[in-house]
Amino acid sequence: MFDMEKNAHSFFGTADNGDSLWDNIQFKTKVFLWRYWWSYPDELRSLKGYEVLINTHHMVETSGSFQVALENQKAALDELGISKLSDSLDAIFSNATDFHSMMSQSIVTLGRVIEKVMRVEVTKQTVVTAIALKRYELKHGNYPPNLSLLVPDFVSSAPIDPVDGQPLRYRLNPDGTFLLYSIGPNGKDDGGSSSPIKEVTPPSFFWESYDTLDWVWPQPATQEEIQKYYNK
Repeated sequence: MFDMEKNAHSFFGTADNGDSLWDNIQFKTKVFLWRYWWSYPDELRSLKGYEVLINTHHMVETSGSFQVALENQKAALDELGISKLSDSLDAIFSNATDFHSMMSQSIVTLGRVIEKVMRVEVTKQTVVTAIALKRYELKHGNYPPNLSLLVPDFVSSAPIDPVDGQPLRYRLNPDGTFLLYSIGPNGKDDGGSSSPIKEVTPPSFFWESYDTLDWVWPQPATQEEIQKYYNK
């Protein structure tokens, strides 16, 4: 663990400013203090943090809602004082390793895993639903007025938005196309808006970006949209 920072800088060829005599003395002093005093409360806090992460996964399975589980995870990590710590990877490359929280910082990094799992589950559910809608359209000549009509011929059960455990949002458009979306990372139904939450440079090309209001299944561009794009 103590060699991790140096090895990371060596592997990526980044600057490591901890080679001076004074820096080495400070480092060895911190190691001594960590080994005999600081490590014990840090280890206990990190173990409690792992327990929170495990409970988050259980809550997703029982409630069917990532949103509820993530809210509970944040509250529990806030109570442990972990949420305010630096990301462990950021700390390594910034030479700002906190010896009081060296193990607890890893919980901050691992806590983001569940958000990535949420995005994968939303993507899977939305893609399966979009395929089912296309199959329905090929069979009937139009898209269904609601997703429940996909059951049981095209999907075994009504498609669910993993973010909040409610049905995926869906509606027909006047031109015969459809709008299919998840409420996205902010946990709010913004009416199927794929607009960015804030200005992002460069903008993300992924429809399930964390920088958009809702996660909207993309539709083919119209001729007007294509022309507008090339005019810009």
